Amino acid sequence: MFLKKLLTAMFTLLWTHASIAGGELEPEDSPYSGISMPVYTGMVLTVLQDALAPNVLARAIVLPSFQAEYAVGIKREGDNFFAFHLQPQTRVWDYKLVEFLERGQMQSYRDDGQDGYVLNRNEAARLKATSPDRFQDIKVVSKQIELNPLLARRLVQVWQEMLLRTRYQKTGRAWLDGDTYHFAAKSDTRILAGKVHHTPDNGPNVELLVRIADTLKALCLTNDPKRAANLEEQARTLHENLKN
Repeated sequence: MFLKKLLTAMFTLLWTHASIAGGELEPEDSPYSGISMPVYTGMVLTVLQDALAPNVLARAIVLPSFQAEYAVGIKREGDNFFAFHLQPQTRVWDYKLVEFLERGQMQSYRDDGQDGYVLNRNEAARLKATSPDRFQDIKVVSKQIELNPLLARRLVQVWQEMLLRTRYQKTGRAWLDGDTYHFAAKSDTRILAGKVHHTPDNGPNVELLVRIADTLKALCLTNDPKRAANLEEQARTLHENLKN
């Protein structure tokens, strides 16, 4: 079987910071920063714009390696609170990928040594054929589940607390691939923001916040009461950790 790989500029080399104590998120200069690729950032935000609505209290925009971007979070409608999940049916990154392939800025290859230009052209054509002509026309699947108000407030509280503790670290480390979580939350009149490239050694508090985001996604997709119980436990544990 032929093996085909795509080398992407975005995921060739990413940086993280060594965790200390319980671990902290890295600060961001906006609710969702994309300094290295501002055009791609704008595209993702356009597609996931509902995650930026005024009634969203806490959110995470997640950029997985080689999978579609998505958003999760907590929003309020009147006296009711909801967990939400937004999932594009087409990966936004594919539009930049086509551009890079056509320009020769990225290389497709496989182990039989077939000409890379031909592979690039074929892969770009395949992506175009399976995507809307414009990224603005990508369909987004939206799911939401009502949350117990006490649980929702606790989740927003720990989300805010983690974002108030963001910090840069003095030492860095590089790795290949992984999921990047861009967290944001309202706090009075401010929007707090922080990010993490998820690895097993980010620290227990960051790991818990990532697990909370993942559980919110799972709850919206499955409506499984066990997921709500998991959220209760995760929020309680993170709250206790942050008191120490």
